[in-house]
Amino acid sequence: MNNRKRVRLNPRVILALLTICVLSLAPVANAGVVVIMKMASTFPINPGDTVKAGYRFDLPGYKGGATTVTVIGTVVVNVSCPNGSTQTITIPLPSQTYPIPAKSSGDWFPSVDQNSPLTYQGSVTAGTCAGGEASGGTFTATFSSPASCIVIHTQFHYSDNSSGPWGPEGTVNGNNQSCLSAPCSCNN
Repeated sequence: MNNRKRVRLNPRVILALLTICVLSLAPVANAGVVVIMKMASTFPINPGDTVKAGYRFDLPGYKGGATTVTVIGTVVVNVSCPNGSTQTITIPLPSQTYPIPAKSSGDWFPSVDQNSPLTYQGSVTAGTCAGGEASGGTFTATFSSPASCIVIHTQFHYSDNSSGPWGPEGTVNGNNQSCLSAPCSCNN
């Protein structure tokens, strides 16, 4: 007497299991490093103003082969209102992947020029109080790359109708360490 029961597997379940097995064999890329930076750039702001924000970065000392760097983040601008209240404006910076040529040490991506539209990755229309003033901002971003050891210098800026000055430079270590003061090195 045979007590075995025949079990039928759904083809979708089989495909899902095979996909999980294949993906588990794939190499894991750098999960990324979160950087948080602040700066105090002030300017008048009114409802309807377009407030833009963005960043630039370079890879000092990078002598490796061609790679990519992916960045996603936000800039939050604090607004002081004439009545004493405060509001915030959140500017999303969508995920962007930048191709990095081999041995690109010293090159700024996406541009060295703070007036370039390439360095403003996000914008929103202000709905803040009339007669308000931007009174500081915070840049939060995740940098990731398949390169095993890279050091990234980054700066951010925000503005309404002018080119906002670059904030202080921060350093991100590609080994999942955020070091916002030099020196920063990779220890594999």
